[in-house]
Amino acid sequence: MIKKIKLKLSKVLEILGSMFLSTGKHLSEIAYYAHLNNTDTPMLQEEAKEDTKKEINYITSFFEYDEFIDKCRSLLKDEDKLRILMDSHILDGRKFIEQFDTNQTDDPFSAEYSEWEKKFFEFLSDSDYLIDKEGMEVKTDDEIDEILNFPMYASWKIEKYIAFHEKVFDLLRVLNLDKSSRVIEMGFGGGGLIDVFCRLGFNNLSAIDISPAACEIVRRRCAASGITANVHCGQFFDIENLNSGFDTIVFDSSFHHCDDPVRLLSALRKKISQNGQLAFLNEPIMEHAERPWGIIRYDGECIMQIRMRGWMEMGIREDFFIEALKRTGWSLSQRHIGSYSGAVPLFVAKPY
Repeated sequence: MIKKIKLKLSKVLEILGSMFLSTGKHLSEIAYYAHLNNTDTPMLQEEAKEDTKKEINYITSFFEYDEFIDKCRSLLKDEDKLRILMDSHILDGRKFIEQFDTNQTDDPFSAEYSEWEKKFFEFLSDSDYLIDKEGMEVKTDDEIDEILNFPMYASWKIEKYIAFHEKVFDLLRVLNLDKSSRVIEMGFGGGGLIDVFCRLGFNNLSAIDISPAACEIVRRRCAASGITANVHCGQFFDIENLNSGFDTIVFDSSFHHCDDPVRLLSALRKKISQNGQLAFLNEPIMEHAERPWGIIRYDGECIMQIRMRGWMEMGIREDFFIEALKRTGWSLSQRHIGSYSGAVPLFVAKPY
């Protein structure tokens, strides 16, 4: 059985390194904001104190890891119970690195560093990394029709609906977008953000996602709002092949799925307008981590996605992020956390 231990918040943060922040508050989010010690989030800091009393399941072997994955599979249709399960589990990254390879290079900009992180991912996932796995798990036209015929937010709890739209409206306030701005969303997944853009009447929208089903859903949803969006089915680097440039490029919980962040930042720089902006919403960019970037997040949600779905779940340390921006022609212009409940971080970069 998985060993159950109670950990102080500082120890939890040391193990996790970074958190995947969702629209609903959970252990990883609370710990992350308490770690930031942001004065705008006293409520989350208070909740973090309560979370130090929670029991944490500490995963130290592949046997325990697979036991956790089996439990996750059994709860896929019960979001609340699955969240509780994920929030109570942490993988001991150091234990698994010891089994894998402790000889990671010190240069986070080298090809050797990137290759090590990719191999560590494959070690944890027990499979080769295939980018096609990143897409929406919808395959048939009937499944697409079923999704489109069902109101987009009907299955959401009211709290999730409110949190999502507060996040989007906060993004719009910070970016101060004009409805005619050339906006592209990178890795839109379920299409919630671009759906809001369409409903607000943004008329120069583009989007990229790896999933053919997600692309078809977004095309049809935008058309229903009277908007023709330029939707491209492919990987992030396909932006290099687009003829147009953009005033705003947005990642919403998607940049961390890229296994070559420096190359991507360089490609994006070539596509941004002179006064454009690059937004990273709800991305795991954190102040402290054992390594500059890579597979450095060990909370239950990340380790589930890695082993069960084969998703690349990277984390990025802020000092590396800032240096990577600088090396690829960007400067960080804003670090923002909204004042709404459950606020998520927003980083904005501009070209120089």
